[in-house]
Parts: sequence; C-alpha cells; structure tokens
Amino acid sequence: MDLTIHHIPGSRVHEKTVREVVRLGSQKVRYPKGAVASVIFITDAKMRQMNRTYRGKDKTTNVLAFAVAPHPSLSPRERVAGGRVRDLGDVFIYLPEAKREAKKYGL
Repeated sequence: MDLTIHHIPGSRVHEKTVREVVRLGSQKVRYPKGAVASVIFITDAKMRQMNRTYRGKDKTTNVLAFAVAPHPSLSPRERVAGGRVRDLGDVFIYLPEAKREAKKYGL
C-alpha cells in the first residue's frame, strides 16, 4: 500500500512506526497492491472542528476516518477495480488524545 503521512511541523510523529503499523494492518486486510491511503496528524482545534462538522459532536476525538469508495459496502478488493488504483481514504489522528485513550485501555 502506498501511504502518505502528513503531520504538524515539530510534532513527535515517528513515520517509520506509522508505516509499520499500516503495513501490518494491510497484511491482515489484504488490500490489493497499488492501493493508496493517507494518515494525517492534526491539532486539537482541527480535530474538534472536523468532529463537529462530520459527527455533530462539539469535542475532540482520537481518530476520524473517511473512506473513499463508490459505495461504502464495497470490500477493499472491490475498491481497486480493473487494476486501477483507488484511494482507500484518509485517517485523521489527534495524537495526544490517541495516546490518552491508549493509556486508558492499557495499550
């Protein structure tokens, strides 16, 4: 899977770790070769604004994911049709909240 990672300058994002986590996850799901996705690390203010806009919740959250597919019921394999690359979507992460929740659940 081709992965694009964006993050706030000066943030503590370890791109190698992010790529390894996505690689391991994509082996489980078995996305077709050529699939693409983006992981975007954002600020608390941006996450709160997006959560309010897309989920109607005026608070921050750890992760928001947006799939890009002709229809949400399609499987990952069906999202790459006829050998053409399909964008699987974007995952937005507010790292401090994700870390708090991981700690809360003993991860």
